[in-house]
Amino acid sequence: MSLTRRSFLQGGAALGLSGALGGMLAGCSVGGTQNLTTPLSNALTPAPPGPTPQVNVTLDVLTTQSTVFGGAFNHRSYNGAIGGPTIRCRPGDLLQVTVNNSLGPNLDLMPQDINIPHHFNTTNLHVHGLHVSPQGNSDNIFVSIDPGTSFLYQYQIPLNHTGGTYWYHPHNHGSTAVQLFSGMSGALIIEGALDLVPEVAAARDVVFMINELNIVAGAVPNFHGPGSFQVTNDKFTVNGLSTPTFQARPGEVIRFRVINASSRATIPFSVESHPLNVISVDGLTLTALQTVSSIRLAAANRADILIKASTTPGTYAIQKAQDSPGGPPTISGQTLAFIQVSGAPLNMGLPSALPVEKALEPILDAELNRPGRTIVYHVGPTTQGPGTIFPNFTINGARFDPNAVGEVVDLGAVEEWTLENHNSAPNANVPHPHHIHINPFYVTEVFIPGVPDNGKPPLSPPLWMDTIDIPPASGGVPGHVKVRSRFVDFTGKFVMHCHILTHEDTGMMRVVQVV
Repeated sequence: MSLTRRSFLQGGAALGLSGALGGMLAGCSVGGTQNLTTPLSNALTPAPPGPTPQVNVTLDVLTTQSTVFGGAFNHRSYNGAIGGPTIRCRPGDLLQVTVNNSLGPNLDLMPQDINIPHHFNTTNLHVHGLHVSPQGNSDNIFVSIDPGTSFLYQYQIPLNHTGGTYWYHPHNHGSTAVQLFSGMSGALIIEGALDLVPEVAAARDVVFMINELNIVAGAVPNFHGPGSFQVTNDKFTVNGLSTPTFQARPGEVIRFRVINASSRATIPFSVESHPLNVISVDGLTLTALQTVSSIRLAAANRADILIKASTTPGTYAIQKAQDSPGGPPTISGQTLAFIQVSGAPLNMGLPSALPVEKALEPILDAELNRPGRTIVYHVGPTTQGPGTIFPNFTINGARFDPNAVGEVVDLGAVEEWTLENHNSAPNANVPHPHHIHINPFYVTEVFIPGVPDNGKPPLSPPLWMDTIDIPPASGGVPGHVKVRSRFVDFTGKFVMHCHILTHEDTGMMRVVQVV
């Protein structure tokens, strides 16, 4: 397995972040924040016999005013806050989410071209990374919830679902980016075998949700032109706060569930003077703990990271390095939060072994039972017709059409896909974070043209993900990623798309149907 012609996490392909503080509880719950100074029990208790356990959540979508970065701004929200509540479930649970859309009426007409951003007050819900049905009132992103209406989602979590860090956010085509730029997202945690590893169970469990806010003149603007792609005022909050401080004792181990809930930003993530002990990527447990100095997380990636606090008391910055996803404007480096180390020392350990779930066994050549496919991401000049002002964002040469199925896959198929990025400087020299709903994928190759191989990647195979950057082309040679997937358990229509949401809303999405 060749994962790099370059360091996969420290400088190459991307992973993810987002959330709200939350403690590991004995049962399923919906919660808000947890004080980092208060340890909680991480023990999982067996589910009692009887009916399927049920978790009920209400998300009120409304306009609110929040104060952050020294000023107030108006924005769309879940339950009146930046970031929604943290939801915790177990395999076998029935998660029910009622979405009440209390936003005002849409003031714009439905455009003839659906790939022009529109209807910014219409919403819906996607449970990112969950392996659940895409049909009916489950993870069906073709549902639209108009202002003044409500919808009940019901997600039956399979008994064999992988435990891990997932998240939820709006996915209504045309309004997704604006609503994420408002802070509409939340952590969704499935408890599992990783939580029972003694060293992991002993660590305090903290969701570290990064939201990317676009604030102009005291509000989050709607997107009505190409200038909306040139967001120059990126502001990042952690759990709805600007540069919060977390308390830790010397030698204490803390589990940060980092979620990149940005609309478009990659987060090169590091902690001053502290190595990152990565145990999970995109909610999918690694075969062994991997220690790196930094991890580059594309929009929508997550990483579960154990931080062992320094034995030297002090205040340490949690940082986002400078990153330029596609040429100017560069998204600047920023301090996201701080860890303040003080108090009596603790001597906590790191795990020597991690559990391997059956669903995450590597996909070897012998298991592939269908021909492969090539999926091409490309941004071209505006060609959509008179009056259209957005570039031509396509997958396999086509812009998004909800009524056109791009890929038909047989239930039970095991396939290898080659994901190509044909963009290069000066035309949109940007990696495209590929995400596919319902089924995760096993990464077998990352090719970055023009970059010589510099050794082994910091994360060893097998590496499962649900979102991955496709490197841009160079010298006319496309960047590419090879992934393998098992299309199991569920039939129906869902989508794959670029998780730079300004690209998705303007056409870079494609329908997949499992039959």
